[in-house]
Amino acid sequence: MRLLLWILYPFSLLYQFFFYLKKTFTNPFALPNAFVISIGNLTVGGTGKTPFIHFLIPLLQKEFPNLPIVILSRGYGGRLSSEGTEVTLTSLPSDVGEEQKLHKVRFPDVRVLIGKNRKSVFLRTFEENFEPKLVLLDDGFQHFALKRNLDLLLVDSTKGFGNGFTIPLGFLREPVRSLQRASAVIFTKLRNPNDKPKLSLKIGNLPLFHSYTKTPNITTPYLNDAGKPWLNESNELKLITAVGNPNQVQATIESFALAKINERKFKRDHYSYSRQEILEEFQNLKTNEWIITTEKDFIKWQVWLDEEPIKNFKCLVMDFPFGLLEEESFIQFLRSPVLAFFGKT
Repeated sequence: MRLLLWILYPFSLLYQFFFYLKKTFTNPFALPNAFVISIGNLTVGGTGKTPFIHFLIPLLQKEFPNLPIVILSRGYGGRLSSEGTEVTLTSLPSDVGEEQKLHKVRFPDVRVLIGKNRKSVFLRTFEENFEPKLVLLDDGFQHFALKRNLDLLLVDSTKGFGNGFTIPLGFLREPVRSLQRASAVIFTKLRNPNDKPKLSLKIGNLPLFHSYTKTPNITTPYLNDAGKPWLNESNELKLITAVGNPNQVQATIESFALAKINERKFKRDHYSYSRQEILEEFQNLKTNEWIITTEKDFIKWQVWLDEEPIKNFKCLVMDFPFGLLEEESFIQFLRSPVLAFFGKT
């Protein structure tokens, strides 16, 4: 272990050096007449950005009903990311990214834009129509090309910052001291509302918020079974997922006593499943076996499953509702700067 430390440490320093150059010599652009809220993290892997965005959008719509919302994302894993495009309800996840397609399905009235050059795709989409907008910069903490009005930094309370080192020695994208750039820190994935993270952060007066996972919703897209047939003790569950923190998905399922996982198949985050791979998983199910997966995974499979003439897929799909302990304080935290930006009181 010590030998590995010495081997990787210079690469970690080199990574930090190039990151510093990128941050220092990037001149951020201010999107016209847009209040930009960046949602990001310091670590590689999932911190709950997608559930948080799905929590944030209805909150913003309620507080600012006259301000349209735009999600601006790179569209990681999508084939159209390089050229940039707008996500529609008919877009393929393989073209625009599974998370971005999920955003659009959940919120059809929200415009979702993807592109490696986010400034370019935004300006191209709206041309001269720069009416007031709320822009959610998805995974934006390290995206220095755009100015932001608020930087919301999500920290996974179950993982923290690991060993405190940057890539490749650890899983930090940048050093912990970068917390000082944040407007607020939101601890995610607390097991219940009474938990508190064990992390000790030296962040002065930086606002802290604490979120927890509500009881996951489980649906059976192709079956109209009453009740919860998968909870029968004789049934077995196979967890198939490709998310940033698959162990946390399993732990959440089991902590809520929703089901017991008998088998698991974990893939890397944003893994591109093949049609044959998924159909074989269903075709090879035993009589008493169900597949359980996340919304983020299922949206990539759905185009193939919808094509099958016989809808007998024993598939359970989960979403993880986001709860915020200090919701009223968070609303106040958002309201003042947004109203001030658009000259309202």
